[in-house]
Amino acid sequence: MQDSKLIIGISSRALFDLDESHEIYKKQGLKSYEDYQIENEDKTLKPGQAFNLVKKILNINDLYDGLERVEVILLSRNTSDTGLRIRNSIEDHNLNISRAAFCGGESPHRYVKDFGVHLFLSSSSDDVKLAIKSNVAAATIMSRSLDKNKKSDSEMQDRLKAAVSAKDDESFFIMARTDALASEGIDKAIERCGEYLKAGADGIFFEAAVSLDEYKEFKRNFSVPLLANITEFGKTPLYTQKDLSDVGVDIVLYPLTAFRAMSLSAEKIYNSILKDGTQEPLLDIMQTREELYEVLDYYNFEKQLDEQFENNEKESS
Repeated sequence: MQDSKLIIGISSRALFDLDESHEIYKKQGLKSYEDYQIENEDKTLKPGQAFNLVKKILNINDLYDGLERVEVILLSRNTSDTGLRIRNSIEDHNLNISRAAFCGGESPHRYVKDFGVHLFLSSSSDDVKLAIKSNVAAATIMSRSLDKNKKSDSEMQDRLKAAVSAKDDESFFIMARTDALASEGIDKAIERCGEYLKAGADGIFFEAAVSLDEYKEFKRNFSVPLLANITEFGKTPLYTQKDLSDVGVDIVLYPLTAFRAMSLSAEKIYNSILKDGTQEPLLDIMQTREELYEVLDYYNFEKQLDEQFENNEKESS
């Protein structure tokens, strides 16, 4: 384990902003793309969506006194000629990426196992799906608007379409969240939800509703599952499950309820320890080990593991 390291594969379009050259490829063809990249090989590419993530991952090595515990490998559809600009940009940005594969237009997913990659990050959902089929963990890096306060309908629809494209299990449920209700009103929120459902969303996370009538209006327009986010100290009143069920809400989310209770409890407990110098007066409000095991059904799970190990040993003997 001392010599082990995490290896992450990254596509060139996820690492750098290649949108302009990609448009040339789509509109003018491969030859124009190659000419453009070669002509601009000395122009440093701007950071892409995963650039800051990669920098932070590589900085992990600084914590280990010269030991390389993380490696990032570039996996690109470019050729060695068109990839020269990418290599130059890696050097210009002072990124510690020394290994790369330029696949000449083919999907780089076939190289993830050859390089021993543990996680593959790409802007191509198709390449991600191929990597996953090769039993390598992978994720799609999505583009996002530079204006955090404005997310266009088309951008959200593109994300949903990418998620739908990446689905390889019909039981996987895609929930689309809209915050448009608070800033744009019910009509615009309903309009957005319709577009998200056309793009392939299975249900809607309807954020910041302030009345039951708003949920009712949604269900008047759509029959898909509707989620209500009932978080404390937010805009939505703390409706009961019956209130929500009566207006057609299908799923109720309590995202921070337990956390907020635990946080206050932890504060009180540590203050008590600071005051008394011991946790003994607090034992009666604590969950015992046996109570925890009962909640987790721990002994039954342990029994199943033992039976599985026994069966494996019998099959191998």
